[in-house]
Amino acid sequence: MTKAHYLLFSPLGRDAGLVTAPRVPAAERALSSRRAAQIRACELPLWDRGGHADDFLGGWQSSVLKAAYKLQAPVRGAPDSSHSRVDYLELNDLLFEWGDSYDSKVSQPLPLVPQHGVSSDKDRDADVGQDWDRLRGIIAPTLYVDYSQIGKGVWKEMPAEEFMAMVSSDGFLGDPCVKTQHLLGATRWEPVSETEVIGNHQLRAAHQVYEEPELINVKVKGHGHATNKHFYKKVDGVWKFAGLAPLVRWNEHEFEKVFKGSYLKEDEKK
Repeated sequence: MTKAHYLLFSPLGRDAGLVTAPRVPAAERALSSRRAAQIRACELPLWDRGGHADDFLGGWQSSVLKAAYKLQAPVRGAPDSSHSRVDYLELNDLLFEWGDSYDSKVSQPLPLVPQHGVSSDKDRDADVGQDWDRLRGIIAPTLYVDYSQIGKGVWKEMPAEEFMAMVSSDGFLGDPCVKTQHLLGATRWEPVSETEVIGNHQLRAAHQVYEEPELINVKVKGHGHATNKHFYKKVDGVWKFAGLAPLVRWNEHEFEKVFKGSYLKEDEKK
């Protein structure tokens, strides 16, 4: 019988190992006999069989396969164990869209001459990241927003359009003189119900403020290091971003001077 290589790991992504066995059950038993843990096995792709399995295990592909496969098993903590790998991928996509849309929405300086086939003002606007609709498309009808640790207020049920108006305003992320990058680290998921999941995300949010919209002279720098608690809800069968509550660990430089509309007096907050 032809044997294949299998990548093995527990549902929590630990105890990874590589064995050769004729089929998945035999592969699971092979590692279970060495570790007292519940084991799952996943056959390596056909293109990676042969002498390249060790390279595969040590490469970035193994991490991707591990992360994707472990959620074929039920998500720990779900009331009815119904969350699947598809849910995980959709939630992970929401997380990426949240951070990337925050960063790509601010007007970039328009090129002095046409570039990359850009031929009109409309095309140029599209080319420089005018995509507030991208963020609008992933948010729930109402959101829980706790921005108290970055100089703003707390809103228990903020309508989607009010959230969009706030984040896109000139006093916040809509300031054309502000550049950002929300760099995401590790994530821990907490299933609440079939339609609600909490994500805890490590985050470094870099901010740089310029003197002018052309982004030439740097005025202020301020970088935040936080663990963001994000709320996700299923709305009409589709996962949506339903709010956030950053827990700031520490800030670099003059973070409190980055946004014109932040760190207001209490009576100026909503």
